[in-house]
Amino acid sequence: MTKSIIWTVLAVGAFAASMVVPYLEGKANDWWTIPPLFPADILPLLGMPISCVVLLGSWIRSFFPPAQPEPPVKPIPGKRYRVTKGLLFLVSALLLSGRFFLPGPAEFFHRGFTQYARTVLTPDEWRQIALYARDHPIPMKENSGAADSFSSESDDEALQAALRSATPFRKLPRYTRIWVSLDTVYIYWGGALVGHRNVLVMPNPSIEKSDAGFVAEDIMTSMEE
Repeated sequence: MTKSIIWTVLAVGAFAASMVVPYLEGKANDWWTIPPLFPADILPLLGMPISCVVLLGSWIRSFFPPAQPEPPVKPIPGKRYRVTKGLLFLVSALLLSGRFFLPGPAEFFHRGFTQYARTVLTPDEWRQIALYARDHPIPMKENSGAADSFSSESDDEALQAALRSATPFRKLPRYTRIWVSLDTVYIYWGGALVGHRNVLVMPNPSIEKSDAGFVAEDIMTSMEE
């Protein structure tokens, strides 16, 4: 019975971690990994079905107690024992099935990332960075002139120093990039493998507030695969 209780506690912990871990990743503006480079939020998603299968097996075995010599060393498990095992399995099954009706890890990451954007800089500081990027564009070679980029990874140390001294850009991670379009400035992180996470500064936002996490009326966050 002790093992079943432990597995049930693990199922509850995995259920909570499946939401908390991606939220904390977003709040840290980072993707966490476990060796060898597996996403950290995969552990809770694996923990729930594994716990469920183990508890199911334990419940089934409770109907077939092992043969014992006479006189029995231990009392043969009774109805209450089997019912308890079944309830523990039911708890894990409900947690596993309930997880499918809740938002996925990406949604919790987005919520955490929005909180990061609200705390790392003030709305006025985001606007200051966006304004500087518009006034000091750098053409992107891979684009056809439709947009400009200002990257913290630029080889031009003078540009980096100017950006960091003139704006609160210095408070952001060094791998931060900025992409300027006609009506929006994208301050973003990530790449092709993990997707992009963006802070958008829009002078005239046209997106409903229910569609994304807003930092201010003209500043929002978004996630892209």
